[in-house]
Amino acid sequence: MFENNNLDNIIVDNTRPLVNEKRKKILKISIIAFVITAYIIATIIIIFNPKGDKPLEEKKEESPINKDDKDDKNDKDDKDDKDEKDEKDEIPGIYGLFECTYYNGIGEKTHIFSNNITELFKLKVTINNTQYRGVNVQITKSGYIKVKIEFNSPLNMDYLFANTQLNDIKMISTKKGIITSMIGTFSGCDRLDSFNISGFDTSRVKNISRLFYKNEELKEVIFNDFNTENVEDMSELFSECTRIEKINLSKFNTKNVKIMSKMFNKCDFLQNLDISNFDTRNVEKMNKMFHFCRHLTKLDIPKTFITNKVTSMGHMFEYCSVLTSIDLSTFDTSSVTNMGRMFTYCKEVSSLDVSHFDTRKVRKMNEMFSKCTKLTRLDVSKFITRNVYNMSFIFNSIKVSSLNLSKFQTNNVIEMNSMFKDITNIEELDLSSFDTFRVTTMNEMFDGCSNLKKIIINVDTFDTRNVINMNALFNNCKNLVNIDLSKFDTNNVEIMSKMFSGCERLTSLNFSNFDTANVKNMDEMFSGITLTSLDLSAFSTYELITMKKMFYSCKNLKYLNLLNFDTTKCINFEQILEDIYNNMTIILSNNNRLKNEELIKVLSLEENITIKYL
Repeated sequence: MFENNNLDNIIVDNTRPLVNEKRKKILKISIIAFVITAYIIATIIIIFNPKGDKPLEEKKEESPINKDDKDDKNDKDDKDDKDEKDEKDEIPGIYGLFECTYYNGIGEKTHIFSNNITELFKLKVTINNTQYRGVNVQITKSGYIKVKIEFNSPLNMDYLFANTQLNDIKMISTKKGIITSMIGTFSGCDRLDSFNISGFDTSRVKNISRLFYKNEELKEVIFNDFNTENVEDMSELFSECTRIEKINLSKFNTKNVKIMSKMFNKCDFLQNLDISNFDTRNVEKMNKMFHFCRHLTKLDIPKTFITNKVTSMGHMFEYCSVLTSIDLSTFDTSSVTNMGRMFTYCKEVSSLDVSHFDTRKVRKMNEMFSKCTKLTRLDVSKFITRNVYNMSFIFNSIKVSSLNLSKFQTNNVIEMNSMFKDITNIEELDLSSFDTFRVTTMNEMFDGCSNLKKIIINVDTFDTRNVINMNALFNNCKNLVNIDLSKFDTNNVEIMSKMFSGCERLTSLNFSNFDTANVKNMDEMFSGITLTSLDLSAFSTYELITMKKMFYSCKNLKYLNLLNFDTTKCINFEQILEDIYNNMTIILSNNNRLKNEELIKVLSLEENITIKYL
């Protein structure tokens, strides 16, 4: 077999088995790699398949109807994707262009934009063919200057031109829905006297609050094609445009508006306001809506003026001082919590029909009809007031001859000061339903009710234990003959000044239950009364600081009992008994001479006074 039997020359080939083993390993690794790669590819396909399509072999034949529906859905998805992409991506070219005129005074610098604007990097300003970018673009040349402002993406215009010397502006838009917000955009622009905002594309805008706030020279605004269909906030829209005379709101769409508070606040020169197209079904706030429209002579409220969602009507018509009538027939007040100062100073209105008002949720009624000085008819007999805590000045100065308050629930009321102040035509008040346990202020409650002859109260529920202030409580009730004070708890009262001042027809006053230990002020407390005697022996006056004119002009007073008076802390005795001509006897305690030393000195100067010490 071998030519040479020398085994040493024979080469044994051991490499073939090794090569085969290596090939097997490579093949095994290749198979594993292939499986892993296939798995990764399959996973990627599943993750990035936007429509969730199944592999072709698994698809089932769809009915024509289902297929059409799916095609429509896919078309819609494609459109939505495109719209979303359009909104997110900036499209080269101009979105919109403002052509503006500014006024710059001699030697002054005028800013193009308001301070603290965050999106100015998107704007390109051209003045006299020179382009600028940035926040501090200014005009130094005096006079009227033309300015072009370009932008190439959707724009938030909040306060963009606020407090600048902008005199006129025109907008040319090349893309729909480019403006996103317009809060306070032109507020404080003192150079704007008339304004046509018709060219602005506001189809995406939800907030135009304070748009023209405090433009004190603005007289007219034109809104021909101003789109408000998506606007939710119109608060302070024209607030403090004190010279505005004409606003055409005929094209305003208000169906989505939620806030109209202060919308026309202090539009002092506005005489006519047409809101006949207003749809207020979603409005929640109307406080100060027409506040201080002092020259508004006509306001036609349409049937679409729906108020069932409104929670706040405070100050709504306050100072509409020449408006002669207000049609409230459409008002649904079932959600209202605040009616404070709602009709204050409506001085020409003679009648208000609030008989249908639902006041179950109302908490504030302070000054609601205050200073309606020609109001002769007012029906509040159906008012439910169980949640009201403030009734101060509610009927102040109205001219009604009667008030039906039989259903008034006052168990939560804290403030009743000036509640019936200066109602000069009323002769009787029935307050027998009143529970005043929580009341802390009764100052001037009946002040100036000059024809009031009778006050009917339930002495058990007309509770004064928490009252602190009784200043002028019955002041100038000139025809009041009798006041039942038998259950008055005055333990916490600190002020009694003018409490009975000017009560000329009072026949008697019983103070046997009065606790005056905390009273600091008794100025003019009895000035002008016509009683011949006063027994104040139950009065404790240790905390009394001032008693100026306390008995001033009590011309019929002949007997005055001050037996327990201690005026140690009192510093003001000025005119305490001035304008008294009768001989008078005053009773003081012999034990309190030192405590009343200053008082005695003052009394001793009066010629007709005799002091007796007991």
